[in-house]
Amino acid sequence: MSFITVIASTCITFVIAVFLFIFASTAIRMFSSDPTVIEYGSLFMRANVFFLLTNCVNHTLAGALRGRGDSQGPMIIMIMNFVVIRQIYLFVLTNFFVNEPMWVGLGYPVGWVCCCITELIYYNLKHKRSAASLCEQSAMA
Repeated sequence: MSFITVIASTCITFVIAVFLFIFASTAIRMFSSDPTVIEYGSLFMRANVFFLLTNCVNHTLAGALRGRGDSQGPMIIMIMNFVVIRQIYLFVLTNFFVNEPMWVGLGYPVGWVCCCITELIYYNLKHKRSAASLCEQSAMA
């Protein structure tokens, strides 16, 4: 069931992402008329919008795990990736490499992609363990 939900949310998000990519400047104009804000906002949106697909995986799997009674694992994974990994990336990037808006803006996708990878690994490990324990319980009954 989680697989179907991931596919459905990814397809919907992809369609929305295509429209946001195409109409980035129009979307930014809804919030500001400043040409500089529109320029940088559009750049940021176009650079990040397709990375939102990873959040389909992140939030669907986290929700599935929470539904199975595991709320602590997804919470720790999301905090570590959305906050800690992103902050480490931003600190290292801006202090040792480059401090430009485009690179700083990529801090969001760094956290999302790392979270996606971690969440997939964790979900697969938990899913295999819970399937094995269900088989054991069935065999005992």
